[in-house]
Amino acid sequence: MQPLDPDDKLLNLSQLMQHAGITKLVIHAWERRYGLTPECRTESKRRLYTFEQAERFRLLKKGSDAGYRIGNLVGYSLDELYRLERKINAEAGLGEGLDLLISRRLGEFEAWLIPLAEQQSVDNFLLHTVPYLMHEVGKLWAGKKVSIADEHFVTACVKRILLGKLDSLSPAAGAAPWILATTPEGESHELGALCSAILARRNGWNVLYLGPDLPAGEVARLSIRYAARYICLSTSSYSPTRLNSYLNKLEECICPDTVIIVGGAPTQTLVSSRRRIILNALEDLIEYLIFD
Repeated sequence: MQPLDPDDKLLNLSQLMQHAGITKLVIHAWERRYGLTPECRTESKRRLYTFEQAERFRLLKKGSDAGYRIGNLVGYSLDELYRLERKINAEAGLGEGLDLLISRRLGEFEAWLIPLAEQQSVDNFLLHTVPYLMHEVGKLWAGKKVSIADEHFVTACVKRILLGKLDSLSPAAGAAPWILATTPEGESHELGALCSAILARRNGWNVLYLGPDLPAGEVARLSIRYAARYICLSTSSYSPTRLNSYLNKLEECICPDTVIIVGGAPTQTLVSSRRRIILNALEDLIEYLIFD
């Protein structure tokens, strides 16, 4: 997902959803309950928002995810919400690491991250630290406080840690169902798929982690060979139209009983169906990992 430009005049609903990481239903609910109305509407009644409003929605979601009540946060000014965000980051143990990154002390950043990952529970690291860390690094890059090389370095560090966690988990029993995890062809951002693979193995599944960037035909071939119950896909750079096309192609090739689980920013405008499950957050995957 490309970061929003603060100089943009008005943002449409899709841009707001991607920026804030929330669904259309949540936006409409907050509009009704808390008066978070759009800046204006077009003649065709399409909602338009300012960048400040998009930031407010994002910060409110972050506060809600951290356990704060939305009803208590809606009266906060934008500056107060930014202060709350910094507090949440500090509580998550990210403040020190982000400071190291901003000051380009990459070796020290890696030395900070590795023990942090060891101290935290696996679920906390996967579901909270990794998403928040990568989101904050993305913001720093968008604000030109870190370079693309710095961002790649952080991604590489996180990937090495996650692969180590996956390798440290014992394989499941032979009778356990199979789950495949990868990213669509041309998608290099694999952390979401890798986190899905770790969660699945921790919950007793046989896991085939395929890395990123696979054509639909190859994913389908392996899913048939292993009689996979689920195929987990993550993406951040696909457009919704392109993603839908990839999913349609995959559905044509896989077994009728195999279900595709997909998450990432481009899924915000997609809907679940019998053969595909759209995740709003990685933690939502856990409910699908329970089997008899």
